[in-house]
Amino acid sequence: MYIASSNNFTMKRAIVKNSYSYFGGVIKTSDKNNIDIYDTIFENNWGEYGGVFHVFEKDKIYLKNCSFINNRATIGNIVHAAKYIDMTFENVSIEISKEFTSEATT
Repeated sequence: MYIASSNNFTMKRAIVKNSYSYFGGVIKTSDKNNIDIYDTIFENNWGEYGGVFHVFEKDKIYLKNCSFINNRATIGNIVHAAKYIDMTFENVSIEISKEFTSEATT
């Protein structure tokens, strides 16, 4: 999902699973957006830059009562920010399976 410049976006009571996009597995933004997400589950999403979010510049993101389960990316399992953003978390849970973490093995 792409959110262009200077928009207001609200997501409520959603379940987003098994989504892929190169930039942000679920949401890619441009700049200066206000994004509010409530009571939402993000599970098994994947992207090269941001498993759930790829945000650009001056975005404000507010997350309340959300769960992030096994989202992954090459850079930023949940969020990849290209520049300055304002992100607020309230009652957010994050679960990452060990198979998605980078560990050196010998």
